[in-house]
Amino acid sequence: MKKMKIIILISVVLITFISGCDSNRVYKYGYINKKGEIVIETKYKSEKLPNNFSDGLALVKIKGKYGYIDTKGNIAIEPIFEEARDFSEGMAAVRKPEEMWGYINVKGEMIVDCSKLRIANDFSDGLARVCFLLEYRDSNFQYIDKEGKVVFTTNYGCGNFHEGLASMLREGEELHGYMDKTGEIVIEPQFYSAKGFKDGFARVQLEPTEVDWEEINSQKSEIPTKRSIVEEWGYINKDGDLIIEPKYNYACDFYEGLAHVGYLSENGYMYKTGYINKDGEHVIEPKYIQIYRFEGNFKNDLALVPYEISDTLETKFTFINKEGKEVLGPFDFAYEFSEGLAYASKNGKNYYINEDGEVVFELDPKYKIYGEFKDGLAYVGW
Repeated sequence: MKKMKIIILISVVLITFISGCDSNRVYKYGYINKKGEIVIETKYKSEKLPNNFSDGLALVKIKGKYGYIDTKGNIAIEPIFEEARDFSEGMAAVRKPEEMWGYINVKGEMIVDCSKLRIANDFSDGLARVCFLLEYRDSNFQYIDKEGKVVFTTNYGCGNFHEGLASMLREGEELHGYMDKTGEIVIEPQFYSAKGFKDGFARVQLEPTEVDWEEINSQKSEIPTKRSIVEEWGYINKDGDLIIEPKYNYACDFYEGLAHVGYLSENGYMYKTGYINKDGEHVIEPKYIQIYRFEGNFKNDLALVPYEISDTLETKFTFINKEGKEVLGPFDFAYEFSEGLAYASKNGKNYYINEDGEVVFELDPKYKIYGEFKDGLAYVGW
């Protein structure tokens, strides 16, 4: 019976987070302001969860083509694209019908022509990783600036730049290192996995550990979330020095000086998490139980964490401060704060709260999807 409850809870959590992947569902949505007023009517439709505003523009689909609206709901960039992405650092990757990828700026001006690129990633740290269709055949990837100029080419498997560095992987090799914005390797490949830098630190994994879990009970092997590979994460600085030893089975980036980390429980499917500082010291002891990976990053001295998992496996959420004190909640569900407001639900009611825990406005029950506030607006719909 307990195994069944676990599986049901896991299913509910996954449905909550990935419901936008339902290919048979069409969402209808609009946007509200921070008073809860509809400022852009619920007239747009999408097969996936709606897009937040970014750089003052939101991606929408109109008559089968993608374009962008401004915060007043006006068409800012005409819907002429077969595919398009959110703006990042003032640039968006777009693809016209029967063409390849290119980039536009917030004025809709084509900076890199759509006949140029096979691969186009978001801009990060002023550069975007791309792959040209015809040019630069001697390299796998190129990094371009916001004028569309190639800064350097590389044969490495590589990631986006963060704080001046990007992870890299030599062709045919298994270990990751880091390169700078000239393409020069500055931290030699030595990590099984390497993430982007944040707040001066990057998460790295030396080598995962295979685990042969002993049976806790006769039905344990049927639990779908039991992990046979256990990750062990640590943290390096920009010199490549291992500052915090790899010992965490779950680890997030540093935000406001603290990182959310955790250990896999003995049953092999739950994490017990807390927070460490940049010396690797636990400032909030591991006590939060999680079945799924929940980032829980600190923003404006508040972090959202699961409140409890009782014998019935009911999950609640609460906001804690940097001393680990529960200051807002518990809620049945909640989002992290964004632009001073956070979505929360309790006892069947949905609303947005401020950082003092006050209800700013309650949502109309007809709304079934809700977004974070970006550029002063959040999507709502059903």
